[in-house]
Order: sequence, then structure tokens, then C-alpha cells
Amino acid sequence: MRMDRSSSADVSSELLSKASAYTFDTASALGSGSSATHTRTVETTTNYNNDPKLETLVTPINASSATAYSPQQSLLMSKSVEQPSLAKVLSMEAACAILSAGLVAPLISIVDKSIFANASGAQPLAQGIAAGLTSLVRSPLHFLRQPSFLLIWGVYSGTYIAANSIQAICDRLFVPWQIPKFIGSSVANVGLSVLKDLYFTRAFGTGPARPVPMGSYSLYTLRDTMTIFASFNLPSIMSTKLKQHTKLSNGTADTISQLVTPCAIQIASTPLHLYGMDLYNRPQATAVERRVFIRKEYVITTAARMARIFPAFGIGGVANKYLRSKGKTWLEAGQGH
Repeated sequence: MRMDRSSSADVSSELLSKASAYTFDTASALGSGSSATHTRTVETTTNYNNDPKLETLVTPINASSATAYSPQQSLLMSKSVEQPSLAKVLSMEAACAILSAGLVAPLISIVDKSIFANASGAQPLAQGIAAGLTSLVRSPLHFLRQPSFLLIWGVYSGTYIAANSIQAICDRLFVPWQIPKFIGSSVANVGLSVLKDLYFTRAFGTGPARPVPMGSYSLYTLRDTMTIFASFNLPSIMSTKLKQHTKLSNGTADTISQLVTPCAIQIASTPLHLYGMDLYNRPQATAVERRVFIRKEYVITTAARMARIFPAFGIGGVANKYLRSKGKTWLEAGQGH
């Protein structure tokens, strides 16, 4: 049976009118609905009323065919965020790392040099620090060209670049960053620090230059691994506990944790540092003589290493976090496109 044009128009008008009454809730398809199931639903303001014509136009979305999205993916999709390219993100992360390291490298290099000179008996610790600060103030250009400064800047630039880049990539892939960041930053820091310590041990040690024993390598590696864990992973754990058991704000808890944990770990790692240096400076010393040496130098060296680590991963860590936050905001605002 044929339908005239007016009847066809009436049917079309009716179908469009009914179809417009249906409201499709796509929010849950973006993950903002039930985060446990991430299923998509269709909500309607009227019933189908068993209208076969309308049912051919509107098909409910089955939960079995829904795509599950993580909360992070849902946020990006719901905001229609156009992410900066990975190359630009990694460039920003590297710039933040180098700036943060450059901020704290002068003081670290002074303390590091003084610790090695003190352990070898070449110069008392306080005298070495005073001489280093004097050189920095009176001859800054000469100071910034010294290998001791450039090596320290390189060590912490490399460490922060590794840590920042790994976290940025993990965040982009929506995977946890804690373990990859710890492994990557440990490898970078330990490798670079051992090379730096080889130079410092020979440059500020006693006697003619000679090979550094494997025991010193091993002790320096363990020392630096402990410091990296306390600098990049432990602060988030401590911050969470502080927020759970105190009324501190997120920012305050994060800052306190970042400043405290790298310094606190030096209580345990300083004996490893002293033992490693003593293996080089006194290769024939007995175990008893080494214990006496460590006991004698422990307090002052621990304090000096805390003073060294505080800017390196305390102040440097806070600065790095601040710069990364500003950098992300700058990129997301489109300035980096």
C-alpha cells in the first residue's frame, strides 16, 4: 500500500519529534559515570511506546559493547584536551631538571669537595667549606669553570632528567611511575655519581693516583641507591601518612616530606660513604682501624652530607616540582605549540 506525500511527511515529523525526546547520557561513556563498570547507558525522557518506526532510528547501547576508560583517560576525553607532543613535554622536563640542578650545584660541589679532602686528611672540613664559599663569591666565573662544579651539575641534571622524563612518559601512558622512576633515576644517579666520585677521590685524596677498589664502587652504589629512594619515592609515602594523621595541606605535607627524607637517610648511608673513601685512602687498614675512623668522622660527615643533600634533593626537589608544574601549565595553555 502506497503512502502519499503528506502522510509520509507526517510520519517523518512524528518520528523526529519522538526522537528528539530521547536524551543520551554519554557522560558514563567517558568514564564519569560508574567508575567501577565504565558502561555506557541511554536515558530517555519518554518511553518507546512500542513504536517500531522509532525503534529503527534509536538503538540502545549495550553494556557489553561499552569501552572502559580510566579516570585519567575520561578526564582528557571529557575536556577534549589536545596534549602537547611528547618531544615538547620531554624538552620542558629536561629544562626544568637542568635549571633545578644548576640552582643547587654550587653548594653541593663545595661540600662534596670538602668532605673528600677532610676524609683524606688534606684539609679540615670547615676550612674547605669556607675556602669554597670564598671562591664562589670572589671569583664566580672561575668557580663555575672548575671540574668539581661541572661534574656535580652534570650528575644532578642527569638524575633529574631521568626522573622527570620517566614520570612524564608513565603519566602519558597512564601507568604507575614509582618503580620505573626509582630504577631509572637510580641507574642515572649511581652511574654519574660513581664517575664523579672517582674524580673526587683521586683529586682530593692522599698519595699518588691509583685505581679505586671495587669495594668503594659497591659502597658508593648502595649509598646512592638509598639516597635516590629517599629523594624520589619516599617523599610521596611520607606525605600521604602526614595528610592522613595531621591537618597539613597537600602542599605543606609534600614540601616537608621532600625536605626531610633525603636528609634523614644520610644517618644510615654515611658509614657506607666513609668506608668507601677509607678503602681508597688506607688500603692496608684493618677492620678495627676502619671502625675507629668511621666513629670519629661519623657525626661531622653526616651533618655535612645532610647539608649537601638538603639542597640537592630537598631544595632542588621542591624547585624541580615547582618548575614542572609551571611548565605543564605553559604547555597546556598552548604556549609550547
